[in-house]
Amino acid sequence: MADELVVEDMNLHVVPAVQTNYQKKLKSTHAFIGDVILFKRKGFLIQGIVVSYRPESVIVEIDIKDAKKIGIENNITIVNHKNYELK
Repeated sequence: MADELVVEDMNLHVVPAVQTNYQKKLKSTHAFIGDVILFKRKGFLIQGIVVSYRPESVIVEIDIKDAKKIGIENNITIVNHKNYELK
């Protein structure tokens, strides 16, 4: 019974909150918190800073002027790992 609790507790922490050097070596094509990325959205090339990392995407802070160009109300957007390049 105690083993089950340990396994359940371990599953709560599957997404890393911060980047480690080991992770960067494993996924060198992925951006991590603090990295600058470039991505295309609605015909515009947008630059942003990664503020959060997820397994399939990153959450990015962009300039408010760029946000208005692409028609979003705030300056935070989600970009899939397949849709950006590291700057």
